[in-house]
Amino acid sequence: ITDELTGVYNRAFLDDAFENFFNISKSNNKSLSLFMIDIDNFREINESFGSDVGNAIILEVVRLMRSLISSHGIIARYGGDEFCVLLPEAGLRKALEIAEHIRINASRLNFSRYFGNKKIAVTLSIGVNSFPENATDLESFKAGADEALYMAKTKGRNRVEHA
Repeated sequence: ITDELTGVYNRAFLDDAFENFFNISKSNNKSLSLFMIDIDNFREINESFGSDVGNAIILEVVRLMRSLISSHGIIARYGGDEFCVLLPEAGLRKALEIAEHIRINASRLNFSRYFGNKKIAVTLSIGVNSFPENATDLESFKAGADEALYMAKTKGRNRVEHA
């Protein structure tokens, strides 16, 4: 149920968690928020500096997320450099605050030791969606976060957008 590199949950676990957490939130009339997080320009980092550096960047980003997400939140690796975070009982306003906090702190991390002491920024694009504010069912919950992530990337990256 965990990703080998990062130790966070893997996509298979996340697929089950989506349904379980959504149904619990719906039946208890509680908020649930979802972040879809992507490391900006990760392919270029991997191609320019190698997969060992790419993996080190991923591990740094995961460390940061773990330090900023409460123990109630679920962090999962969704794909290569894409992560999802489920936040039970977090409405849209709180979710946006947390997502922005993650984004700002990631942009402040010093990754130069991985880039031969060159100062190269590593930033995150984050899409946020929340139940019940912007989604009434599981499909719209996931799709809204994915669309918000796409919006963050098309608006220039290193930003948080919501459904």
